[in-house]
This record gives sequence, structure tokens and C-alpha cells, in this order.
Amino acid sequence: MTTAKQYPSDSIQFSVEAGGDPWWEKTATKEIERGRLVWAFLPHVDQIPSILLPEGRDDPTDHNSALFRIKSLNVKKPPPESRDSLPIAAMPKFAGEVYSVHRAKKRPALLLSRPMEEVDKKMRQGMARIKTNPTLLLVPSYGAKDSRTSKGWNTKFLKRMRRGHYPQFIWDMLPMPGTTTESVFRLDHLQPMGSHHQTYEPTEYKLSDTALQIVEDWFFWYLTGLIDEESELETIRELLMELKA
Repeated sequence: MTTAKQYPSDSIQFSVEAGGDPWWEKTATKEIERGRLVWAFLPHVDQIPSILLPEGRDDPTDHNSALFRIKSLNVKKPPPESRDSLPIAAMPKFAGEVYSVHRAKKRPALLLSRPMEEVDKKMRQGMARIKTNPTLLLVPSYGAKDSRTSKGWNTKFLKRMRRGHYPQFIWDMLPMPGTTTESVFRLDHLQPMGSHHQTYEPTEYKLSDTALQIVEDWFFWYLTGLIDEESELETIRELLMELKA
């Protein structure tokens, strides 16, 4: 079952649908797969990361609360190891580690990786599960228009994205009700996330086979700077590049 979005004529998606294939299509399965659109809390990517510095407990007998401060992290000058503060049960300290802290928002994301199965228990014997826990790779989507909390994207910039000018940006119109009219997937914000069912919420939409192939070619372009000249992505891009600004 296809969706009913009306894409602008100068978009990659319009060209795909004009050729007879949908961009997004509905799916009834609960099993996630590559190209599935999901909801997830994903962190904002800051240019300079912040860290949480535990400083002990206000009440030495209370292990349910702690004192801490937040500061910017300089990779060349990590915080020194401190042995003076009281230990905090919920925040163990290990050499060379820091507690990173960030804002996160529930937003649509595209599943780019294939869900992996857990490694056989016999092979994991004597190992911590964290070493082999399966993860997913998600591409976050950002609303393109003004909102109560952020300024939108420049209109001319959006037009160039829509026509496929940039390898790191994929312009789109998400099919779910309640989402903004225009959105931008950022391949340069690709993020890992645990595959536990509590970390994501599947929508009823996924990319069609044709759309998924185009996104795969787009990702290869982002990674390498190269586009297959015979790909549908490049064929459409060449036509759109001929349009007036």
C-alpha cells in the first residue's frame, strides 16, 4: 500500500513516483527491516561535547542522589582522575572513561542497517554481553520549517537539497500524520542505538525497494564522494541539476 504525499516536481521523490514506484509504502509487519521509519530518542550532535562530573554525595548515607556539575570536554585535556569524592553506586568510575551528557529528542529516523541476531551463547561464554549486544544504525530526521523551539532551514538551501545537491542531506516529506511538511535526513548524523524494543517505536511506513536502493547509493556517495553513473540517483540528479535555481 502506497502513501499519498504530493512531492514537488523538482524532487528526487517525485521522479521516482512518476516512474511508477512509490517512495514510502505502508507495511503491516512488526518486524523491523532496512528502510523502516521509526521513532526514537536521539541526541543532538554538539560540536563540543559536554560531560557530567560526579562530585560525591550531599548525604554520605544516601546512595540515591549525587552532586555533579556539567562542563565542556576537551579531548586533549580530559578531567583528571579524582579519588577524593565519595563513591556513587549508580555512577561507577573507570579509568579513561567520562560520563557524556546531551539533550535528546524523540524524532523520526530511518533504519539504515540490517538488524543483527545475537551472537551464540557458546561464543559469548565468559564475556560481558555489552561486548556483543546487537545495535541498529539510524539516520535522524529534522523538521525543516520553523517550530516553537528552533528556526527552520533556509528556503533556497532546501530547494538545493530537494534536487540532490548535497551528499549528507536527504530532503523528504514524511508520510506520518502530525509530522512537519518538509524534513531533512542527515547522513552525517548516523547514530548507533541498542536493538532492544524499548529503544525505538516502528511506524507503519518503510521505503520502497526503489527508494531504498537510491538511499543506499546516496549513502555510498556520502561515504566516498562517488556516485554510480548508471544509478537511478545520478540519472535523476542530472535532470534536476539542469533546472533553473
